[in-house]
Amino acid sequence: QYGVELFGDISAYGAGGVSISTVDGNIVANAGTTLFGYYGVSLTANTTYGVGAADDYGQISVGRITTSLSNISFGGVSLAADGDVLAGNINAYGTAISYGVTLTSVDGRDASVGDVDAASLTLSGIDSFSADSITIRSSEIGDSFFNAASSFTVTGALTSGRGADIRTASGDISIGSISLSNGALSLYASDASNMGADITVGAISVGNAVVQIYAADNITLNGDINTVSGNVFVTADYEAGDTTGDAIGSIHTTSSDYTITATNVALRATEGITAYA
Repeated sequence: QYGVELFGDISAYGAGGVSISTVDGNIVANAGTTLFGYYGVSLTANTTYGVGAADDYGQISVGRITTSLSNISFGGVSLAADGDVLAGNINAYGTAISYGVTLTSVDGRDASVGDVDAASLTLSGIDSFSADSITIRSSEIGDSFFNAASSFTVTGALTSGRGADIRTASGDISIGSISLSNGALSLYASDASNMGADITVGAISVGNAVVQIYAADNITLNGDINTVSGNVFVTADYEAGDTTGDAIGSIHTTSSDYTITATNVALRATEGITAYA
């Protein structure tokens, strides 16, 4: 098939869940459409046209996606496209077992989704990532790793039962707020292309763990940082990942009332540290 366009909801209760693939075309659905797969949802959009190019072929653009649970060997959501991956809310959380969500762009394009609720979220080959919110249900020891090439944005809250390691190769990180109940937080905004790499983040809460925030350029803190008895390291400096050394690097807050609760705090900025009331 050369392309799929959906005009209504799809509900699948069989063992295969919802599975749609194209040989050379897009998978498109109205923003109000819901894809429900009791055993998971798998969408794969391929293209043989302009492979590796910045075009609109091999794109996934769908609405809400939900799964339920029945058997631990099934479930989850996989959206794999040669081009962009665009979706609404993704709910992969069942009544007892939650499954992972995987977003893949073969050609290194963008991924944009609504609210994500799942055991895990995996990004593969994504250039620019954005979400309304992220809820990770897993409480396993260790970090969830989120990597994007040019930007990582969560407009609302990122909540997780484990730690989080978020990195960009050359671009900004912006997150409304972060709450981790079983692990440390690491934010790394590097600047491989020398185009600038800033971090903007709201309130941060982790349980007795380390918070590390490193930006090649500027860092803006929009809330309190609470590690209980952990440590906090904030660095805005070219040594944090700038391709070429420069004099750009500041730490500032949007209120002088914000506090950092930790055993040890280390702040380092090339241009200084400021607070705005």
